[in-house]
This record gives sequence, structure tokens and C-alpha cells, in this order.
Amino acid sequence: MNIRVHFMDGASMEINAVKSLRALSEALIALPYKTEPLKFVSISTGKQFYFDFQVIQAFLAGELDEMELVRKLECHGLYRNTSVLKMSDFEIEIDSLFKRIDDKLILIDDDRFVSVHYPDSDFIEV
Repeated sequence: MNIRVHFMDGASMEINAVKSLRALSEALIALPYKTEPLKFVSISTGKQFYFDFQVIQAFLAGELDEMELVRKLECHGLYRNTSVLKMSDFEIEIDSLFKRIDDKLILIDDDRFVSVHYPDSDFIEV
């Protein structure tokens, strides 16, 4: 499996000839990066995966199986909001990160769950 890793600063790199999800996870965790990876993409299938360090570590520790790892990381793209989003009792600041799952954009935030309908003109793909 060949993977392209995309970083928050816009840089990218390829990891080639990875034979398993475990080997890929170990390679991703060991990357010598200046900025955090944002996502990785399968070059052959185009499938996208959000880079979540904690989820990958949980998989490597045996706390998640391969299906759970894929379910937690796979997405249809990553997006940032271009305006403040007003919820009923709080606001989401500009440039927050969302992952797209089917027709929903889900805020990547450990403290709260927010889901908005996709597409929305207040978002750009990253």
C-alpha cells in the first residue's frame, strides 16, 4: 500500500510499500515532522483518513482492531469553516477543523460533538 501524508503546513510526503495497517501506523507515529500530519490518503484508492495520533496509538496498543481503526479515521475529506458558526449555546471559531462523513461535517473536538450538513458555503476543503 502506498500512502501520501499531508501536513498542516501544506507539505506532503509518500510512504511506499507498506504491507499492513500496523506497519503503516508505526511509520506514521515515527514520522520526523515539523508540523503535525493532517491526513493520509491511499494513492491507489483515493480513500482519505484523518490523522488522529491518539487513535493510532490505541490501535498499536491493542485497544482497537483494524476495523475500528479504519472506522474512526476514514473520512471523505477535511474542511475548515470560513465564518463563525453560531450554535444554540456557543460559537465555533473560524478555521476549526471538520471531517466529512457522507453528507455531514463533524467538528474534530474532544470536548463537544457538532455536526452540520454538507455541502455548506461556509466551509473550504483542506
